[in-house]
Amino acid sequence: MNSVKESGIEQEIENGVVALYKIFKGSLLKLDKAKIRIMSVTKDCYAIVEQDKGINYAYGALNGFSRSLMKEMNRYCMKIIDLDETSMEQKYIISLLKTEMSNNQKLLIGYRNGSRFVQKVQSKEIKSECEKTVFEDNKQYIIVGGMGGIGRKIISKITKNTNSHIIVIGRKKREELNDIADCLIRESKIEYYSCNISDYSSIKNCIDEIKQEYGSIHGIIHAAGIVEDQYLINKQLDSFKKVLSPKILGAYYLNELTKDEALDFFIVFSSIVSIVGNSGQADYAAANSF
Repeated sequence: MNSVKESGIEQEIENGVVALYKIFKGSLLKLDKAKIRIMSVTKDCYAIVEQDKGINYAYGALNGFSRSLMKEMNRYCMKIIDLDETSMEQKYIISLLKTEMSNNQKLLIGYRNGSRFVQKVQSKEIKSECEKTVFEDNKQYIIVGGMGGIGRKIISKITKNTNSHIIVIGRKKREELNDIADCLIRESKIEYYSCNISDYSSIKNCIDEIKQEYGSIHGIIHAAGIVEDQYLINKQLDSFKKVLSPKILGAYYLNELTKDEALDFFIVFSSIVSIVGNSGQADYAAANSF
């Protein structure tokens, strides 16, 4: 229940979604085809009421994982309960957990000051074209994962409408890029840096080098991600963590390393699977729920 900053983001992932993955793997061996109910209890993970800050956001990965697991194996009944300090008091929590154990209707529940909240998804109409852009001339923007399909579209949009400076960070070395990516770099006059955003030292050295070369950073777009689709029953731990790392560790490290910059924006791409779950993508759904 410690905060991310106190214990380290890596440990929070181990205590949260990786621990749940291990519980699932263990249950396969011991309980055969019995109905299995797993309840995950978090503290201050979600911003539910106005004063919430969501300080333990690393546990958000439990959401996408749980939804995907239930789609893969319907004998699992998953529930996540996010509590505040008041709800954690012993005189409340035992009764609260007993109540939730008998109620399987909703996956994600929150309690704040004795009130119960249920997550709901609502549709919202948006305009197909924005009236103005956040990108401006003569500014430096970093795009992580810029050589993927989404990243290339973003680069095309920015370079078409502004005279800004684009810096792309990717895991592949420049000579390993395909012809399309290499051509985009040359024609768009963007700079390319290779590093492992899941490794703190690697991304720190990269950001330090960019700051030294270009001075200020004005915006960051984190579009990196890895997909290794496989049903959880066959998924190995190394592959599971490999998919989690770029989204979760990458976003956290980027934020820590640029929090003192006067950024115009910090954009992180997610996926619809983080909300609805998907068979064979429990790790990807978890990573995008962070």
